[in-house]
Amino acid sequence: MLIGFAVFAQEIDYSIAANYQYKYLRNSLQLKDTSLKVAWREEMYDSRLNQTISSIVLNDTYFKNITEPEKAALGYLSTFIGNECQWDGAPNSEQSNVKCKILSALSLGYQCSNVNKDFFKKWFSEGSEIMKEIESCKAAVSSEQTSFRNISITTKDDVIKIKYTAIKANISKQKLEDWSEELTFRLSNDKIDLIKRTKKK
Repeated sequence: MLIGFAVFAQEIDYSIAANYQYKYLRNSLQLKDTSLKVAWREEMYDSRLNQTISSIVLNDTYFKNITEPEKAALGYLSTFIGNECQWDGAPNSEQSNVKCKILSALSLGYQCSNVNKDFFKKWFSEGSEIMKEIESCKAAVSSEQTSFRNISITTKDDVIKIKYTAIKANISKQKLEDWSEELTFRLSNDKIDLIKRTKKK
């Protein structure tokens, strides 16, 4: 009887653990219905340059509580649009040590790094256009730079919408170009898919 009771108790423990794990996974994937600005620009004084510059400001509360699906969507976008990206020290031999403000806040490592790519593999389907883009990503600091002006995120049910405005600066041609875009992602099980992308100039 004692052996039988021990086995029964062990089965209960396994059942409780499995149920807890399911609830934890479900809650970690669940999106909260919300709409807010997560990044924007402000004029700030830089003591090193002894002048006022336009800097990206982050919504710290949002980044501390961001869900993994939102992290994947915002991280993907921030991999390909500048967000105060610069070499972290001298460029290494692979030129892979480009540090970006939003990617760092998301704990996604250097731009186009293995840490960066491995995280996205968990969230975007293998063979998708996004994963092809990510796999071919190479960090670069060139004469043509892009940077966010502001980013807003709306989540409802299983949908993540990201709206942003950004600027492209061609230093050699001394040319500036603004554009805005809206990306819509859908969460399905443990993956997210980009289902709509609209760009405006």
